[in-house]
Amino acid sequence: MLEKIILGLKTVKRVIYNSLFLRFKDNLKLNLGAGGVRMKNYINVDSLFMRETDLLCELKNLPLFIKHESVSEIYASHIFEHFSENEVRVILKLCHKLLKEGGELRISVPDMDKIVKIYNKNWDHFQKRGNAPWNGLIYGGQSSEYDFHKTGFNLNWLTLLLEEAGFKKISEYDPVKFTKSHGISDASLANEPFKEPISLNIVTVK
Repeated sequence: MLEKIILGLKTVKRVIYNSLFLRFKDNLKLNLGAGGVRMKNYINVDSLFMRETDLLCELKNLPLFIKHESVSEIYASHIFEHFSENEVRVILKLCHKLLKEGGELRISVPDMDKIVKIYNKNWDHFQKRGNAPWNGLIYGGQSSEYDFHKTGFNLNWLTLLLEEAGFKKISEYDPVKFTKSHGISDASLANEPFKEPISLNIVTVK
């Protein structure tokens, strides 16, 4: 119990410090919607207070704590599907403003093209009693008000949204290589229950 209290106090101290002083720093790396995934040398941003949280903040409020053109890298794994289409557009434009020239944005989201193909291939599975029609992946885990999916993506659609936000160099990246290089495992690698990857993984540069 004492150890948990100490860890909680350390998190509170870290969150308060970052809310006050991140705006004075440059060359930041952000892990948006980090949850419990700790990335070394990244600022873990989340709207929920968790042990790994560095900055407690709604994404739309990031400019209150981080100045424009002060971020070198942004990583966002499986968070954009939790926002409406209009909110996604706002957040992408915000990411573009926060990034330095040459800064990198990596996005991982459920890929509707892959999901449809896998669903169709496993049609019989979803017709069996007790098997929901992949509700968790398509509509979110629904464990809290933040855990609902509001938007779907494929390469064509996300590319357009990124271009509208001002990004020009857009390509897919290998999530296995990226996560391994950072010593993490997250939803960008999701392949359950059919052992086929379901994520669209995009990297773009300002």
